[in-house]
Amino acid sequence: MQSEQAVNKAHLQQLERLKYQVRLAERQFNQVDPDNRLVAAELERRWEEALKEVQQAEIMFERQRPSNPTPQLPEELKTVFLDVGKRLPEIWHKSVLSRQQQKSFLRCLIDKVVAHRVRRDCLQVRIIWHGGETTTSHVSIPVNSFQELTKATEMEQSIIKLSKEGKTDAEIAKHLEKQGHRSPSKNIVLESTVKTIRLKNNIMRTKHQSHPLKVPGYLTVP
Repeated sequence: MQSEQAVNKAHLQQLERLKYQVRLAERQFNQVDPDNRLVAAELERRWEEALKEVQQAEIMFERQRPSNPTPQLPEELKTVFLDVGKRLPEIWHKSVLSRQQQKSFLRCLIDKVVAHRVRRDCLQVRIIWHGGETTTSHVSIPVNSFQELTKATEMEQSIIKLSKEGKTDAEIAKHLEKQGHRSPSKNIVLESTVKTIRLKNNIMRTKHQSHPLKVPGYLTVP
């Protein structure tokens, strides 16, 4: 009995050391400059390795503990749980679960979420699920100006070309949106964005619109 307690104590101490390494790796990752991608990637890798070591140690600890008979679920209850799993997307989007229930459910599924700013207007979000599987996606984030968009130059050239072809601002906005472009503060292309870029390049829609008069050494009232 004393020998078993000593072994359990050693395992718990080892677990605590590994968990400390996880916390240390997490702190180092959170403190690194996001623009230093190589260092951030290396620290994220170390963090994940530390988490895996903790998980493996916990599995080994559980295997070596005296096993108690696991209560078996009735077949009817098993069927209910399996059915809920298949219908989860439907249940989730129909607001059957409260916001608090959704949060609790996600905590049961997700181990951690790592967000890394890969571009000025884009976040890379990596979800690490319990069990080791990962899901990576990119999320657009608002920026302060048009020039901060990754495809700003390409988008401006398209606006100039389409405007000169006689397309309206609304038509250009829809076309650019289909091509994967967006406005600085929205995930869609606003007509106002198209108009701003068009006027910046002195492309007027009607003849009565005044064109800026450029005289060297002088300024007009506007």
